[in-house]
Amino acid sequence: MYKKLINPERLRQIPANFSWIDHRLVRDGHLKHISAESIAFYLFLVSVGDNQGLSYYSNNGISKLLTLKSINSCRQELIQSNLLAYAEGVYQVLELPVVATFKAPVSPAPRPFNSTDALLEARQEKSQQQNDVDNVNIPECLKKLLEDLS
Repeated sequence: MYKKLINPERLRQIPANFSWIDHRLVRDGHLKHISAESIAFYLFLVSVGDNQGLSYYSNNGISKLLTLKSINSCRQELIQSNLLAYAEGVYQVLELPVVATFKAPVSPAPRPFNSTDALLEARQEKSQQQNDVDNVNIPECLKKLLEDLS
């Protein structure tokens, strides 16, 4: 397929305050286990990070720029996905690992299987996920990316 610029006047240039999103983020499945809200937070951190991936935004500063239910839960989800490091108010967007990883939080021992409970739990989880997606203010371009990944 031959690619042709649709709008040559708006050809992207590498800006002095360079940031990038590695295409392996999508290709290698790094986004599969991450909520839409955490993906939006990751995009923010990639955008504001310096050439080492570092940024120093406080929760208050982030809250002024993004509508997130919980910055802390997004941060934890990205750390568990091996995409982010955080220490003493400093964020570091990490180099993507060769293989997508997700360190699931330790959960309590499973209860004995009950099909009714399992069905109710699955319905509640699906409903909560839909509410999470519906309540996040995501730019249209990111929504399109998320649809393409589904």
